[in-house]
Amino acid sequence: MESLFSAVTDLGDVALTGTFTLIFSAYLFASKEKRPALAILAAFIGAALAIALGKITIYSRCDLSTLPFDLRSPSGHSAIATAVYGTASITIASSLPSKKQRLVIYALTAFALIAIVVSRVILGYHTASDAVLGLSVGIISMLGVRQVFLRATTVNCRWWPLALIVLPIFALLYGAHFPAEAMIKAISLFIHGYVRACGSTPVIPLQ
Repeated sequence: MESLFSAVTDLGDVALTGTFTLIFSAYLFASKEKRPALAILAAFIGAALAIALGKITIYSRCDLSTLPFDLRSPSGHSAIATAVYGTASITIASSLPSKKQRLVIYALTAFALIAIVVSRVILGYHTASDAVLGLSVGIISMLGVRQVFLRATTVNCRWWPLALIVLPIFALLYGAHFPAEAMIKAISLFIHGYVRACGSTPVIPLQ
C-alpha cells in the first residue's frame, strides 16, 4: 500500500509538475493560444511562490509548537499539483463540446488531486493541516488564473499530439525529485544565521 501512495505522491513532485507546465504552455503558445499558456505558467509560479514563502516563514520561527492546527510545513506537492493540473483540466475542458465530457475531465482531475493530497499525509510528509493548506493554496491559484486568463475563453486545440509528447517524458522522469525542499530549508537556515533570532538551534522539520 505504501508503494502505491509513493507512486501517487510522485505525480505532485516539481520535477513532473514543472516539466508538465513548460510542455503544456509551449504547446499552447505553438497553437496560438496565448492566454491559456500564460494561465498555466501563472498558476505554477503563483502556487510555488506562495508555498515557498509560507515554508520560509514557518521554518524561520523559533518554536513550531506555537503554530495553530498542527501546521508544520505547507504541502508544495498538494498546492502546485492542484494549481497546474487543475488549470490544465479547465483548459482542456473548455475545448470539449459536451458537458458530459467536461465533467469526466473534472472528475478524473479531482480524484487524482485528492489522491496526491491524501498520499502526503499517509506517507508522513505532512500533517492533515499542511495538506489542506497546500490544497487551498492550489485552488486559490487555479481560480485566480481562471478569472484573469480563462474566463469566457474557449481553447481550440487537438490534445492527442500533446499526450504523445507528455506521456513518454513523464515515463522518463517519473520518480525524479527536484530538491525544492532542501533549497527552501537552506534559505531558512541562512535567515536564522543572519538574524540570529533563535540562537544556534533553528527548528526546521526533518521531512
